[in-house]
Amino acid sequence: MSRILHVILLRSYGLGLVALLATDLASAVIRIGEESSHAEENVGYDPSDNNGYKIDISISRPDFSEAEFYEELYGSNSLTPSVGLTYNFLNTSHLNFGLGLKLSYYRDDGFVSQGDADNFRVGDQGTDFVFVPYQFFARLQISPFRGRYVVFDLWAGYEELYFEELRNEVNVAVSTDTNSLTAESADLYLNSGWHMGYTVGAGVSILLNALDEESVNAAYRDLGVRYIYVMPFFEMVFRLGGDKTWISRRDNTSVDLGRTSFGLAFVFEG
Repeated sequence: MSRILHVILLRSYGLGLVALLATDLASAVIRIGEESSHAEENVGYDPSDNNGYKIDISISRPDFSEAEFYEELYGSNSLTPSVGLTYNFLNTSHLNFGLGLKLSYYRDDGFVSQGDADNFRVGDQGTDFVFVPYQFFARLQISPFRGRYVVFDLWAGYEELYFEELRNEVNVAVSTDTNSLTAESADLYLNSGWHMGYTVGAGVSILLNALDEESVNAAYRDLGVRYIYVMPFFEMVFRLGGDKTWISRRDNTSVDLGRTSFGLAFVFEG
């Protein structure tokens, strides 16, 4: 009798263990399926999940085609870092439209011009050139894919910039003992002003989510960033005439700071 009870208890324990293992396995399968489904959602594009905001962090190199003697005075152009923000009023799988703004910074150093076309560079006088442009623009995005793996960006808008040219002019004196030229002191001269223009640009955004889904999911949980793109782009700025800039109401310089820029941006969508 005791042997029969022992067998019954062993079988009952075995069945209970099997049931427990089966329950744990089913829970694990369900959990993995949910995580996989969540990851797949982040790779594609769902307009209902987009809060409309888009942040661009970019670097570009401008070419001052209309600025006379710029290359001779400053050499190769410096890089321009920028940060932009766009809010989309229209969000669909194939079309987005919104308004945005962008702030940039540019600095270069070179030599002073003396205004002589044959010998316009003054070799011992240095100058620093800085300008800070800000733009307001309308932005259109078009994608042939519902998942928005590739997006074509187009934008156009208005730009104002403030510029400074800081000149370090060396005062030269004649030494009576050696009959040679010596630099006695350096005076700083500041030339500043405002410039306005209109801008047009285009780029191609490529979705990066599929390259590292775990990092994208972490960025979504921590920062609200759901989609990450890389975008090569070009942009053109053309000078606008007029006595005053439209927003700051400052005197508009006659110097043409129109330019063409090529760059690379990382785009973060919420």
